[in-house]
Amino acid sequence: MEKKLEKYRKQQKRNELYENFKAKVTKVFSFKRNKMKQDDDLVIQMTDDTNFDQKKQPDDVSEAETEEILETMPQEKRTAFDYFVYFVYFLLYVTLYAIAVQLKFGIVFFMLSLLFFIYFFGTSTRRRAKNEPSAYSVFNPNVESIDGTLKAEQFEREIGIRHT
Repeated sequence: MEKKLEKYRKQQKRNELYENFKAKVTKVFSFKRNKMKQDDDLVIQMTDDTNFDQKKQPDDVSEAETEEILETMPQEKRTAFDYFVYFVYFLLYVTLYAIAVQLKFGIVFFMLSLLFFIYFFGTSTRRRAKNEPSAYSVFNPNVESIDGTLKAEQFEREIGIRHT
C-alpha cells in the first residue's frame, strides 16, 4: 500500500510540475500580457467582494448574475506601448523571413509560421467553465447542442424534406 501511495504522489508531483511548466511557457508566449494582468486583478477584486459565508457554488449563479459580472468586467484597452511591441514583433518576423529567403528556405519558414499562428491564435487554450457547454454536442449532457448549431433535422425542415 505504501508503494502505491508513493507512486501516486510521484505521479501527482509530475503532473503538477508539468502543468506549472505549461502555464509558464504559455504565459511567456502569450501576446496578451496586459489582458492576463487585468484578469488577475479582476479575480482578486471579485474575491475581495465575495461573501464566503454564503458558500455559493458556481452552478448556483443565476443567468442575471452572470450577465452582471460580464458587464462589469473591464474591457481590454491597448496602449501605445502595446502597438510598439506588436511593431517590434512584426519587424522581427520580417527580418527572420528575409534571412530565410536568402537561405532559400523562405516558403518553409512561411508555412511553419502559418502553422504557428493558426495554433496559437486560431485555437482556444483556455479551459471551459464547469457549467459551460462544449461546442461538440456529444460531450454535453443529453447530447444537447449549443445555440447556433445547424443540425440535420433543422436543415431538413428548412429545405422541406418530409420523411414518410
